[in-house]
Amino acid sequence: MIRLARRGLLVVAPLLLVSVPVTMAATERKVSQTPTVSPEMMIGAVAGLLFVIICVVALVRRHRAAARREHLLELSEEADAFIAEARRGLEPIRTHLILKDGEHAVLEEASALMETRAYRVYGGGGTRIGGVYVGGGVSESRQRFKLIDEGTLTLTTKRLIFDGTQENRTVQLSQVVSVNPWADAIEVSTERRMKSQVYRVENPFIWQAFVEALAAGKFLTRVKNDQT
Repeated sequence: MIRLARRGLLVVAPLLLVSVPVTMAATERKVSQTPTVSPEMMIGAVAGLLFVIICVVALVRRHRAAARREHLLELSEEADAFIAEARRGLEPIRTHLILKDGEHAVLEEASALMETRAYRVYGGGGTRIGGVYVGGGVSESRQRFKLIDEGTLTLTTKRLIFDGTQENRTVQLSQVVSVNPWADAIEVSTERRMKSQVYRVENPFIWQAFVEALAAGKFLTRVKNDQT
């Protein structure tokens, strides 16, 4: 039995010695046949991907700009029709506010009040100790709009009134310096306040035109018999 085993080993050993190099050679051929990605191909793929992303972003921005222009055009047309009707005379509307003698409400809707608030930007290599930057750091004060409160905005023949849940604002129309329409709000500047007030409204063009016209006395008020 031992002799047979030795003879078997003598026969199998040469086969193993021959098969190992053959297997390694085949593996090397498979590896060499696997396609390799060159740096130029990687750069081209990344550049192509960036180009596609830039095109998509440009198309999205163009679509948003077109939608914004269309929305503003619709608001402008609505305001023109509304103002043309108002030139024949304003009909007062009902309001929960207590108005003064001879004062009538003409516009009212849900709104939000925003005002500018200062905040500081720190930079440089300073070290912060107890909220104060020491050694090399610099600070800069900037302004940004902040939501103050939500409530109801009412325009009367004499005042612009914001009645919020926590904050109230009253502006005499005679003190209004300018009214600038935003996409979804009006910015009101007055004589007695250094900071502008921003009120969110559905159609800024209507509110701008009404505030300016009432402040200049261009609109007449038609008082119905059931209005006081």
